[in-house]
Order: sequence, then C-alpha cells, then structure tokens
Amino acid sequence: MKKMLKEYLASLKERDELDVILPDLLSQMGLNVFIKPSRGFKEYGVDVAAVGSINGGSEKVYLFSVKEKNLTRSTWIGDSPQSLRWSLDQIQDSFIDSRIPLEHKDKPVVICLCFGGHISTGIGQEVRGYIRRNTRGDLSFEEWNGDRLASLILKHMFTEALFPVGWQPLLHKS
Repeated sequence: MKKMLKEYLASLKERDELDVILPDLLSQMGLNVFIKPSRGFKEYGVDVAAVGSINGGSEKVYLFSVKEKNLTRSTWIGDSPQSLRWSLDQIQDSFIDSRIPLEHKDKPVVICLCFGGHISTGIGQEVRGYIRRNTRGDLSFEEWNGDRLASLILKHMFTEALFPVGWQPLLHKS
C-alpha cells in the first residue's frame, strides 16, 4: 500500500493537489494549521504553516515549502523565484520575523522541504550543505519527501474506520 501511495504522491502537482493534502494530514497529526495554501498574496516561501508537537516532542512552528514531484536541480535552484532554495531564503529573510503569530514567536522553527517524490541524486549534497549552513539553535530543517508523507498518511489518515463496517474484517484478513 505504501508503494502505491508513494507513486501517487510523486505524481501530484504542487498547486491544488499536494498542498491540499498537507494541511489535513497535519491536522490529523494533532498540529494546529494557521496558514493554508492561498492565492492572491505573497507567501514568502511558506505554503503551509502549523504549530504543535510531533511524536511527543516539544512544541514547534513548522513552515512548509511545497514543491511537486522529485526535487531536481531546476526545482532546487532554477532560474525561477519558485525554486525551493529561493523559497527557503525568503522564509528566513522575511517570513519568520514578520508572519509567525506573536504567541508562537518563542517556539523553535522547523522549515520543512516538502515534495511528493525524492531528492535527485545529483543535488543531494547541495541540499544537505544548505541545511547544514543554515541550521542554528532555534532553526532547523526537515525533509518531508514522498516516503515520509506516505508513512504519515498511512499512520494518521488511512485507518480502517474509513471503510464500511462489512469491509473492515476483509482489511484485517488481507
């Protein structure tokens, strides 16, 4: 099931597809989503923002920059201001100081690189280098790739309660 879900996530476009699933997933995980994808105003690199605790850890602010499919050289550092690196810089330069609600300003910030596929082999070390250079005491980074998203969806959203009562024993059997 996870393999099929990973393939599906890797095929999704950023707008109105992957960015629509993410807020619901975060809510199911117990986070409070305070920014959802929208159009018409500058996002400063953040497509989705949430606050809360994951797996019993401390409360943090999670800022998601969502990109479609696999992370390639062109989507990482392309000529477009839509590239992920450009978005990560905007988050650090503008979003954190001006758009995080006052009640969450004292919480650590996690910038999440979110995409439905995986990081292409040719740019992995560049992405890791960027993360290493920009991580500091109250700011960290996480990779939310298709594999992680699929696992979280299966754990938090895909439960037997979604199936009709008669189908639940069949799910257990299979």
